[in-house]
Amino acid sequence: MITYRIAVLLLLLPFPLFSISLEHYLILKGAKPEYVRRLKSLRFNEIVAKLNLFQNEFKGKYDFAYRKENIKKMLLFSRRYRESLIKAEKIFGVSWSVIVAILFLESRLDPNFSKKYHVVTVFYTLSLLDQRGYLQKLRKNLNNELVKRATKRSRWAKKELAVLLSGKIPDPWELYGSWAGAIGLCQFIPSSYVKYGVDGDGDGVVDLYNPGDAIMSVANYLSKNGWGKLRPIKVILKYNRSMPYAETVIGVSRILEGSIEAGL
Repeated sequence: MITYRIAVLLLLLPFPLFSISLEHYLILKGAKPEYVRRLKSLRFNEIVAKLNLFQNEFKGKYDFAYRKENIKKMLLFSRRYRESLIKAEKIFGVSWSVIVAILFLESRLDPNFSKKYHVVTVFYTLSLLDQRGYLQKLRKNLNNELVKRATKRSRWAKKELAVLLSGKIPDPWELYGSWAGAIGLCQFIPSSYVKYGVDGDGDGVVDLYNPGDAIMSVANYLSKNGWGKLRPIKVILKYNRSMPYAETVIGVSRILEGSIEAGL
């Protein structure tokens, strides 16, 4: 009992005084033991690790959202899910057009757009990046900057993996998402799923690949992060820290609203 309490206290420190196994860490953070035991069947995914450590986010990449075919796609989505969008706007006060613009930028409104990587494997892989042996699989000559970046990513991934395996997210082992571990039309990480996910269609399950649930979840996220109190662009920057992203959401939302008003 004393050893357990000491371990818990040390885990709460910003920089633990000793290293414990990933399995013990996850269980102490609330992951279900039966889920944690299954991690032994996984393999370190070098492609996922490289994408997370070495891929630079390019700027100005959102111009495609303004293309006529994409505006049309968003308008068709808006009409198809009009009831859910009106409901979200009424409950959370978030503009329907902003919700649609975010969903388009995140997933192109396609549930299969980012279903490329096994989500548990993604976070498991990233959790191991604080171990030199795994890091050297990616690059033999390590420098301090890379080690620091990998360690920071590992700490983040361990927390997200614990949430993912906590039992609060249905069927985590069946989830597929992006190389960064984001899931659904709205591209939430596990902690965002638990904190902001909403069952929009009333079936008792939060399924972020379901448009109704994704719409309500985005609205809930923006609402809880200051929508209606802060400038819209500041709130959108909490969803994605990229200024070009936030500016595109605002720009596209205005076009969508203008198109609806014009009866297009």
